[in-house]
Amino acid sequence: MKRFVRLIGVLLTLAMVCGTLSGCKSSDYEKAQKLDSEGKFEEARDIYLSLGDYKNSAWLAKFCALKAYLSGDGYTYDYSYEERQVHISACNTEDNTSMLITFSLTTTWSDWYSTGETNCNISATIPYGMGAENGAYIEGNSTFTSKSEYITNDVSDNGSGTWDIASYVDGATVPWDEYEHSGIGTFLPTGRITALDENGKEKDEGEKWINVGYKHSGSYAKILSNLFPYEFIFKGKKLNSIESFFQGIKFKDSKLQDIVFTYGGLDSNYIQACSEYNWKEDGIIFWQGNKINRYSQEYDDLVDELYVSAIQNPLYRNALKNCTKDIIHTMGKKEKSETTFTRYEFERELNCLKEFLNIHSD
Repeated sequence: MKRFVRLIGVLLTLAMVCGTLSGCKSSDYEKAQKLDSEGKFEEARDIYLSLGDYKNSAWLAKFCALKAYLSGDGYTYDYSYEERQVHISACNTEDNTSMLITFSLTTTWSDWYSTGETNCNISATIPYGMGAENGAYIEGNSTFTSKSEYITNDVSDNGSGTWDIASYVDGATVPWDEYEHSGIGTFLPTGRITALDENGKEKDEGEKWINVGYKHSGSYAKILSNLFPYEFIFKGKKLNSIESFFQGIKFKDSKLQDIVFTYGGLDSNYIQACSEYNWKEDGIIFWQGNKINRYSQEYDDLVDELYVSAIQNPLYRNALKNCTKDIIHTMGKKEKSETTFTRYEFERELNCLKEFLNIHSD
């Protein structure tokens, strides 16, 4: 009986010791949290480290170390390359619950067509104290504006969203939960390039420029048109003309699309009447059954690749190389919502290709 009583006493003593130790850790944890909330990050970090694997102390110690590093003015880094200026900064939010990261990029350019400036700003708010077990999220927004001399592009893109950082794979695309595009590009009648004669009729050619159009009388004006029947291979598909691509992508059915690719000249332009789908309603076009947003970077990249493929045709390549004047396309539509390839996109693409071919003529 006495041995049994002594055993109970030992067990009670151990229970009291364990309870005391647990109570100490709980008290220290609460103390660290208080110091953290008061902005005394280094003191809080030391206590969290002493708690070892108690709750999420190890995570919080790292966050406190980060907050201590970003205290005051935070971290700032500025650098520039070519015509670009980049600014990156990181700091604690006012309530010390999150890290605010900002990125801004300013680019200036000047070419045959225009001069202008592009500004891109992105901010992201990353909450502290989020362990892998309960995920983490980031919030951000971006704006884009550009202006040029021939065109005024007063365009704004704004997005915001949340997503799970814990499962994010580096390099993956993060979609916006909310996205808004506003503003349009409009032509400025500056008079610097006038393609009208004294009677108000469009001219095919000027002293320094070629006005491309399939029905125009000048040789370069006609053979540089997207309607001209240059055959080439693009992504394994044989196209009869560049225009057949821009009309084919308006067809959902890939088999019908392949048929459209065989058309050239005005036929490829008129074939759009046969489409069962109006891409203008939602801005979606199709490439071999895959949906692509006409206003996206993915679409711009696809078109760039198209023209790189087109210059594999030696006749088209030579036509561009031999053209010594700037290329304009006044008959082209100006708004992206009206066409799959605007006047300005056409002019930029052909003039860039022409310049590239002449630089790399060897």
